[in-house]
Amino acid sequence: MVDHLTVSRAAAGLGVSWHTANSAIIAEGKRRLIDAPGRFNGVTTIGVDEHVWRHTWLGDKYVTVIIDLTRRGNRPRQAAGHGRGALEGCL
Repeated sequence: MVDHLTVSRAAAGLGVSWHTANSAIIAEGKRRLIDAPGRFNGVTTIGVDEHVWRHTWLGDKYVTVIIDLTRRGNRPRQAAGHGRGALEGCL
């Protein structure tokens, strides 16, 4: 989440099992994101995207992504931030 590492890379770097690293990462993500009381302060526009991976070896897999698309400052849409230019035009 913070250093853009996969769970496998974090586990290898710490010398722990994947499950141990995953449990710690989920707990820290919950503390920083879900339990943060002001996490939605200033959010006025959200985007939602859904995706399905068909025919994986575990069956179909689905993911829903929600992203803050709130414009910040007086920047034009295409310069509103990483990933925002392309997404804002789709809403």
